[in-house]
Amino acid sequence: MAIKYDTQLIQMRALFEKVSGAETKDCFQFPDRLLIVVNAGQMGKALGKHKNNPRQLEQMLKKKVQIVEYADTLIGFVRSLLQPLQVDEITENNGEVLIKVKDAKTKGYIIGIRAQNLKRLEETVKQYYPITKIQVK
Repeated sequence: MAIKYDTQLIQMRALFEKVSGAETKDCFQFPDRLLIVVNAGQMGKALGKHKNNPRQLEQMLKKKVQIVEYADTLIGFVRSLLQPLQVDEITENNGEVLIKVKDAKTKGYIIGIRAQNLKRLEETVKQYYPITKIQVK
């Protein structure tokens, strides 16, 4: 599934780059948030001093902003998407990603209400890596 860039999404991406000075790899718009994937090594620049850049952007767009750093490996990218949640283990086998957590609360955060967080995670990862599904145990 390819990302469809409309003018609004392109403008939001350009605004983020102007505010932060960080190079973006991609930008995803979900009903409740804007997910920005920055190139590896750009996270500090993207967050800014005292993490002001995301807050400033949220005020401008009136939407929650999530910034994620791209990783060259599938497991690294999934771990980056799940930050700041602590997961015990992430494994990949034949296109299926398994996320193991001991804490039921963390598992709930990963899955979300009506599995919306898990669907968002799966959709984002599928843009970069050939996976079939993500499971949380």
